[in-house]
Amino acid sequence: MGRIEKIKRVLIEEANKRILGENVKEEPIKVTYTKPLKYTLLFNEGDGDKPIRAFNSVYSEWESPVNEKSTIYQIGRWLRDSLPTIFKFVDTEFEDQLEGIIKLSSQTSSSGGDSANANVGEERLEYVEGLVFKALDQIGVKDTAIKKLLTSYTESDYDATKLPSYMDNGKVDPEKMEQQATVEITPVTIKGLETDAITDIEHDIEAASGSWSTEEVDIVKAIKRLETYSDIEDLNKRFGNLEGRINGQITDGVTQYGSDTKERKDIRDHLNKIAHRSGKTDIAKISGDKLVIILDQ
Repeated sequence: MGRIEKIKRVLIEEANKRILGENVKEEPIKVTYTKPLKYTLLFNEGDGDKPIRAFNSVYSEWESPVNEKSTIYQIGRWLRDSLPTIFKFVDTEFEDQLEGIIKLSSQTSSSGGDSANANVGEERLEYVEGLVFKALDQIGVKDTAIKKLLTSYTESDYDATKLPSYMDNGKVDPEKMEQQATVEITPVTIKGLETDAITDIEHDIEAASGSWSTEEVDIVKAIKRLETYSDIEDLNKRFGNLEGRINGQITDGVTQYGSDTKERKDIRDHLNKIAHRSGKTDIAKISGDKLVIILDQ
């Protein structure tokens, strides 16, 4: 590359930074490469605040009697590393992606009356919510911040097992495994490429493109470095039309130069994967021999 070309590229990159900002948008992303922490607590029938057994999904083991202090410690440990990410995105456009990082649920058996079951179910929900409160309190989180977590980003659900209409709940014994409550913690992390990383992907796609010969596999590799929906939007801005750029280089799959059907599917799957990661629905699909990308969410 000559000196003039290098200067032009530097000027273009600086212009991009001014237009897009020095850093592109970061997002809070739920961690999927490790399973969440989930505690399942079993209760005696009619009881809502004295669990008799507990199952820790991380260690895959049952505990009896229940060591409440250990349970609170584990919940706090799993939440601690996510707290800076969580509160960085409070009251931002990405706040909805924090919903469900804490999930609480309770269940009652099909025996007994609806009112009694509802009261016990609510008591069990309050118990597991109390565990989360104590865990956050123990690691030093402000009460106002705890309330924000438990009201804005926590999903709560109560489910009473239903019998078939022909069964009499007064004649049915309670099922032990239905007498439970759960607390599930999903860690969150920050994803989103900086401007220079988007620029590198842009350049790699340009380098892999050609009028007569295209390195389709290299285009796929570049696209797969995108991490979030915002990254897709930023790359789309760079090309003016990412869909058109890809379709201009990925052949229709039935040409004399070979099929690019797999590459087209790989790009579609990755774009949808990272869109889902950002809390969006599918944004890419294949229509005939073209990739369609819809960025309106």
